[in-house]
Amino acid sequence: LFAQAVDLLARLQVAGTTPDPACVAFGRRFDETLARAELAHFVDHGVETRHGVTLAPSARAQLLADLEPLVPPFRDGPFTLSHRDYMAWNIHVRDDRLVLIDFQDALVAPDAFDLAQLLTDRTTIERVDATLEAEMIARFQTARRAAGFPVADGFEDRYRRCALQHVFKVIGRFYFLEVVRQKPGYLAYLPSVYAVGRHMLRALPDLAPALPALKRWAPELEP
Repeated sequence: LFAQAVDLLARLQVAGTTPDPACVAFGRRFDETLARAELAHFVDHGVETRHGVTLAPSARAQLLADLEPLVPPFRDGPFTLSHRDYMAWNIHVRDDRLVLIDFQDALVAPDAFDLAQLLTDRTTIERVDATLEAEMIARFQTARRAAGFPVADGFEDRYRRCALQHVFKVIGRFYFLEVVRQKPGYLAYLPSVYAVGRHMLRALPDLAPALPALKRWAPELEP
């Protein structure tokens, strides 16, 4: 099923190489502004709401600067049509075929973003080990090449940065939903989200400057 989902994603991206001006998704972009806003959302709620503190402006600016290495894929691309919530919860099986739901946030995003969501979701991390992850990344690139649209160099690095950016977004979002909106249950998902974060931090040594602050405010992320 994961292999089928990877093949479906490749077909989605290939179809998206011909933009449809009538489709709202092509008029929206997951760019560096949105990526930075989601990192700020982590600071707002994954740090400040969680601990009941307000960071000094200098500390806040420094933490966001230390997380800046996650932004380049959202600034430089390459970009493609993206479901934006491409995870197992939203991929259903009907008559032996996969169908997508919950696609109202579709937009144009870095080419690695959807695959990172699929393989590093808060529960799929329990099912996708390093071997399967590597196989699925290779399968995706093979499918794109076979369709005549090979992925640009550096895909695996973009994959890791997209995955880690999403980790921070989810942490902030879940604290916002649980504490600010008082919707119980979201924090129960965070241990597996932190596990994804630890894995990606180990693979991205240029995030090392962020580790002291993360050790203090989100110790679960310490590799």
